[in-house]
Amino acid sequence: MEKLIFVYNTDGSFLSRLKAWSQAAFSPQNHPCKLYALTHGLLGQDAQWKAFVSSLPYQSRFMHRDGFVRKYGTTEAPSVYVIHKGQLKPLIPREELQPCNSTEELQGVIIKKLLT
Repeated sequence: MEKLIFVYNTDGSFLSRLKAWSQAAFSPQNHPCKLYALTHGLLGQDAQWKAFVSSLPYQSRFMHRDGFVRKYGTTEAPSVYVIHKGQLKPLIPREELQPCNSTEELQGVIIKKLLT
């Protein structure tokens, strides 16, 4: 595995990013992207989440839905993909991210998938 790609179910325009941030900070339960809502707060990306991602033995990239579609032509967001031997492959689909209610649960799902 060469790289993990975390795809948010939000677009990357300034207004979309501002809306995503405000929803994550003030109303995370109503956020359209569970991945973003769990990993971001009032001050941006959660420090615990940043430390977790940095501790993984893989390069990680975070992309908004529209940028991912432009680069790879497809997406199911939120989700986590891997680049393995130059090929894009799904690692964690939306259905497995949605039940997570904390960054700890999300981290557990990621670790489980990486170990299998």
